[in-house]
Amino acid sequence: MEVGTYALAWRSHTLALAAGLATVLNAPQTPAQTDPLVLEEVMVTARKRVESLQEVPQAISAMTETEIQASFARDIRDLQGMAPNLVIDKVGAGPGVTAISIRGISHQDVEKSFDPAVGVVLDGVFLGTNTGQELQIFDMERIEVLRGPQGTLFGRNSIGGIINVTRTQPTGEWGARIRGTYGDYDRYDVDGVFNFPKVFDMLSTKLTYTTRQQEEGFYDNVFLGEDVPEVDYESYVGVLLLEPTDALSLKYTYQHDEDDSDTAATSNVSQPDDLLCFGFGRCGRSDTEPELGILVTDQNFSNAQSLELDAHTVEANWLLSEGMQLTYLFGYRDTDESTDQDFDSTSIDFFSTSRVQTYDQTSHELRLSDNIGDSIQYTVGGYYWDSKYKLDQTTFYLANILDPNLAPPGTTLLADAEQKTDAWAAFFEVDYFFLEDWTLTLGGRYTEEEKEFKVSNDVDIAGSGFIVPIFSTFGDPGEGDWDEFTPKVSLSWDVNDDMMLYATYAQGFRSGGLNGRAASELTARLTYDPEFVDMYELGMKSNWLNNRVMFNVAAFYQIYDDKQEELVIPSDSAAGQETITVNAAKATMLGLELDSRALITDSWLVGFNLGLLDAEYDNFKAALEPGGEELDLSDLDLRRAPDYTFAVHTNYDMTIGSGVATAQLMYRYRDDQYTTFLNEPMGFSKGNGILDASLAYQWENWNLRVFGRNLTDEDETTAALIVGGLFTFQARQEPRIWGVQVTYDFAAE
Repeated sequence: MEVGTYALAWRSHTLALAAGLATVLNAPQTPAQTDPLVLEEVMVTARKRVESLQEVPQAISAMTETEIQASFARDIRDLQGMAPNLVIDKVGAGPGVTAISIRGISHQDVEKSFDPAVGVVLDGVFLGTNTGQELQIFDMERIEVLRGPQGTLFGRNSIGGIINVTRTQPTGEWGARIRGTYGDYDRYDVDGVFNFPKVFDMLSTKLTYTTRQQEEGFYDNVFLGEDVPEVDYESYVGVLLLEPTDALSLKYTYQHDEDDSDTAATSNVSQPDDLLCFGFGRCGRSDTEPELGILVTDQNFSNAQSLELDAHTVEANWLLSEGMQLTYLFGYRDTDESTDQDFDSTSIDFFSTSRVQTYDQTSHELRLSDNIGDSIQYTVGGYYWDSKYKLDQTTFYLANILDPNLAPPGTTLLADAEQKTDAWAAFFEVDYFFLEDWTLTLGGRYTEEEKEFKVSNDVDIAGSGFIVPIFSTFGDPGEGDWDEFTPKVSLSWDVNDDMMLYATYAQGFRSGGLNGRAASELTARLTYDPEFVDMYELGMKSNWLNNRVMFNVAAFYQIYDDKQEELVIPSDSAAGQETITVNAAKATMLGLELDSRALITDSWLVGFNLGLLDAEYDNFKAALEPGGEELDLSDLDLRRAPDYTFAVHTNYDMTIGSGVATAQLMYRYRDDQYTTFLNEPMGFSKGNGILDASLAYQWENWNLRVFGRNLTDEDETTAALIVGGLFTFQARQEPRIWGVQVTYDFAAE
């Protein structure tokens, strides 16, 4: 059956099922006045206002502050089990870089000329690159996963979805929460948040400190004779909240991060067709030879890495009148980073790089929210963004390996690149309550974006400082500009106080750009166009048994047009290969998502989610080498688009002595997926389940926890790259680890 026909049939069946449910359940449930068991209400800001999760007509999963504090999540990767069709893998080629996939839409490139496909938003500020997306989990008020394109209120290239993270507000009262963790591989973490009493009855202050340290890594570097990589991360956050009147608040947040963690360790998995294998005899393991050791590397180049981040956020809220609020949000992030990496993953000098980068982004958002009578609620606003980055990259060894006659030992390839991006947008979203139980939502965002990119490639002969230019576009940069309107339409019906049915159409786009890893003047000037996702979603949100059970379901059909594909192809340049981006494909995603939690007793909470996904290329044609024949690649699988994901988690509390013991269990499963564009075997990740568990004891202000992650010691590929016929490397997921955690909470009496 064709996907389109299948989608229509599925939608008709889903509508019939929803109508049947509505008929049966149209009568409101009678609350049991004596039953104290109710689920905690989950509040979200998916529509730029605080409201109940169950009132928002779109697919959202969320964690409350209580759930976050009760968990033992270390960073954003531990959120994978909280939402269906969500995959988060670490990318080791830069500090704090992740590859996030929602409903099969993902992006993993560390090059800052590319925009993320799934956005991470921190305190309302969009993080403009994959670098720094691996947020540390502590002192969070809520975490939301918005699935599907968010092209109206969030915009900024969020075609796959948004992970929306909000830190806690200063309390205005003295209090502290300190957490220490010690674990396997000589890991120790320290987290602390300190709230101070309100000054002059209007100024509240909060300070947060986080450190992540790990002396030993998961890989055995047999060349160095040590375990790698080490982790060394520190973060400081200060917040000032000024509330001079009940109608006006001003909040300033400053964050300073220093990350000196090593770059990721990788294994050489080069195959017979790779130069590293047939030319130098450094052939890697295959999936049929696990006895060679998958967590072994013999990288001989420096793995030093550093990142320094300074971030400033200002949020002003002014209640102009009852129901009318004006909000201004300013965000600025500045990073300086350097990364050394041995990409060939061997003890010979073959292909290593040193990358030094600077990046800064500035954003301004002004929005107005109000009600018009009892029938209209709206948000309207404007948005401005500018960002720029500068890259200086040195590539070692490859030039004299490819042509030893022209490039003597010590010759390096030098690449300098700069890009500037300017964008502005106007947006609106209106809810019209046209009948007692019906709501029509209309929204739209108009965006204009401009990019200027320049790059140069040079050769430093024998490391002597004698520079031979190859090409440069600094005198005549490549440029591109795009403008788009992305609409949204949603219709929701409150069947009763405990059930809502909705149908939503939304479009998102990711802007075009220029080839950030161009290795020739021709490709440096080539632009690629925006890509689009049109989403059709039917959903139900419901509460059962007097709010003891939450059950939400969403069925979606997404059309992915003009899909941008990053192709690593051979090149006549000195580097021997380059990455180009082309609008080469159209794809469709069809899926079903279930998200549920139930309070079985006052001590026992169970949660479950399931994501089903059928993601396929409809049309994909591209040439994999300059001037080569165009190939039909439509049979390929999309990267990080497993057919299904599911997770089960449970918390059970029991009073023991003067305290409360809590047992937590989380099992999450991800089906088979490919992590490489051409579906090479080295990039295949077999379906596997991760089991995490903890036992905690809370008494008075103390909490002691013992935990384990990946208890069954599952091992699969998280990333791989086949580099233009030269070599292939691979990274694996973390093995089984254990830890002990102690938390102390102090609050004013």
